[in-house]
Amino acid sequence: MANLDRLTRLANAVEEQPRALTSSLSAEQVRLVRLQYALPQAIDQQEIYLVYQPIVCVRTDAIVGFEALARWRHPTYGEISPTVFIPLAEENGLIHSLGKQVITSACRQLSQWRRAFPQQPSLSVSVNLSVFQLGQLDLADHLEQVLDTSQIEPQRLKLEITESALIENSKVVEIVLQKLRNLGVQLHLDDFGVGYSALSRLPSLPLDALKIDRSFVANGNWEICEVIRLLTDKLGLNVIVEGVETPTELEILQSLGFQHMQGYFFSRPLPAAAATALLANACASSPQRPTLPGGMSAEIALAS
Repeated sequence: MANLDRLTRLANAVEEQPRALTSSLSAEQVRLVRLQYALPQAIDQQEIYLVYQPIVCVRTDAIVGFEALARWRHPTYGEISPTVFIPLAEENGLIHSLGKQVITSACRQLSQWRRAFPQQPSLSVSVNLSVFQLGQLDLADHLEQVLDTSQIEPQRLKLEITESALIENSKVVEIVLQKLRNLGVQLHLDDFGVGYSALSRLPSLPLDALKIDRSFVANGNWEICEVIRLLTDKLGLNVIVEGVETPTELEILQSLGFQHMQGYFFSRPLPAAAATALLANACASSPQRPTLPGGMSAEIALAS
């Protein structure tokens, strides 16, 4: 709260004495101060919204789930990247309320999809968790309430964590992860292979899947991708490849034995209405793999 109080005073000063203070701050610093000041209200008024990127099983060409991604459209600065506002939320203690909103909205949307498309009973939703959220011992209790209200089976919620989350406060994090696992939600290790190495701890962690970071695909590190797949097979984990953008990447990854992927080749992140239309189109006919131009589906083209 101390950080938030100081931020409020600084933001008020920027508004009341803009010339005096902005002369000593860069335009980007002024922007960040104003964004920090606006973020609590944006969360309270639920201005943070979600977009959904499909996760595809390339063996069956079926959408098996969506990753929910937070977005913020600021009235002055326009679209604010989550790489900007998520750290601001973490710094000022707002990540817990924001995280609860994101999980609640994602579960509510999945519940709507499950009712609208009963022929998709195994559809799931993935949500990213901050390391700060993983430090909350009551996280599992909150999730249990959300799942009960949404009438969603726990295994249909996939919680994505990063390797760095396993390094910081590891004892607390492991307790929380075990409580989540006991609840029955799925735990996915996101951006695997970047920044830290959790290899030695993988066998002891309550994980269900790894997500291969998009950088390995972009750089064509196919040998590393194959090693990770062999590792996941050995550990009995599922694996999802992120950042698939071209037919060539898809073909190579399929030849290496990967079945679950996401990326711009299939679809950009979509607003809820467009994601719903994509599901409706898939359910109305035999599943077709959505592709980027020139084979992009109408629903994706309208939402891009």
